[in-house]
Amino acid sequence: DGSGDGSGDGSGDGSGDGGGGSIGGGFDYPWPELPCLDTQVSDVLEGVEVDRDPRYTLTPHQFDKLHATQDYKQDPTQRLVRLDGGARTLISHYRSGFALRSEFVWRHPSGSSNGTFPVAGGEMPRFFTARECARLQGFPESHILGEVGEAGGKGNGNRLYYQLGNAVCPVVVAAIANSLLAVIGLLGEPPGGVNKGLLAANASGSVNASAVEGGSIGRGGGGGATRAVVETADPHMLNQGPNPRRNLSAPAIRLLLHATPDPSSAHYALTGRSSLFDQCASFLRCEEGAPGGSTGCGDCFTAADAETVRRLLATGQPRALADGLHSLGRVALMEPPGWAAILLEANLLPLMVQCLR
Repeated sequence: DGSGDGSGDGSGDGSGDGGGGSIGGGFDYPWPELPCLDTQVSDVLEGVEVDRDPRYTLTPHQFDKLHATQDYKQDPTQRLVRLDGGARTLISHYRSGFALRSEFVWRHPSGSSNGTFPVAGGEMPRFFTARECARLQGFPESHILGEVGEAGGKGNGNRLYYQLGNAVCPVVVAAIANSLLAVIGLLGEPPGGVNKGLLAANASGSVNASAVEGGSIGRGGGGGATRAVVETADPHMLNQGPNPRRNLSAPAIRLLLHATPDPSSAHYALTGRSSLFDQCASFLRCEEGAPGGSTGCGDCFTAADAETVRRLLATGQPRALADGLHSLGRVALMEPPGWAAILLEANLLPLMVQCLR
């Protein structure tokens, strides 16, 4: 069926050759399949000591501006990040345009009058730190970041946030690029300057290690606020599994693990979850109960895509349900040929109704 048979219930050997689109010249492009992981914002936060760091906490003036916005008046939780959920899309004006739509970290300190929302004169919420933004975007922990000024200041600190907000997630880039390398037959011999050890897997399944040091990310280069340093050894070894399509995403998944403070931390067990490393390993092995796989459907919708969505909806995991419903939303919006018939044949409507209830 192209999408493998192990992303949701672990059945089958997952040996499909991948669904996807086509590239000029007739190449079939296998859309990368990344796991829908049971992750949350608390996984990427730094220690509580940064909650009172003047570089990140809102100034009284900034809090007054936030407090005056309509959405904060209606429901303050719209602007406070859910520690057990996902973060909003990181934007380039996260710091400079904070009053409009940015969200803030607030771990319910005792300085609040009601213990629920921050109040003037009490403990202030804070911005994500630059490192937390880098983790949200998927940059490895070894990626060197510039300095950040105080929350009310200007200069390089805001420029760094601007660059991080404009960046494309390296994990997604790695997954797409590795699939392209496979299509054009260069998976084992990446062209110079394209991959530098992040994208191509060698015969043993490990990343071809090398170091990269370069300029800044984001538009216009310049500023030197960040530079990449890729480790020469990979401590997060993952064995490839029976699904070739998923194996193409293995280097991207390793990069994701490098963007996590401690992917094997006991922190996950305390919240009733498997560690990030175990989730990723189970996904590649196509084990029963493994995280579901994402899809690339939208302008096209195949029976393989429908089966992938069905497995996502059947897991009952909140992140997988959201991804499956979002995929179907894209399909309904773009209306690819034959999508309605495929949806009905895959018996997705009962699952959709159950999820929406």
